[in-house]
Amino acid sequence: VPREGTHGDAGVAQFAANIEQFGAAFDMLNSLLNLVLALECDAWVGQHGSNWIRLTNELRSIWLPKASHMFIEAGDWEEGW
Repeated sequence: VPREGTHGDAGVAQFAANIEQFGAAFDMLNSLLNLVLALECDAWVGQHGSNWIRLTNELRSIWLPKASHMFIEAGDWEEGW
């Protein structure tokens, strides 16, 4: 889906503003907190083309006993892998 306007740039600008205001260590800890919160879920929706979803999927399958829980592939299956 092509993006219109500067929606893609807004996320980059917000990321840069967070780094400038709080520092890179804060942003890294925030990402790890988001990962832990995502692993607490009992079902996931994502696309395996995303590195974040791949990491979540690997950790839920290996580190937690949630490998049998539901995962829904969003988007085209062939492109996701």
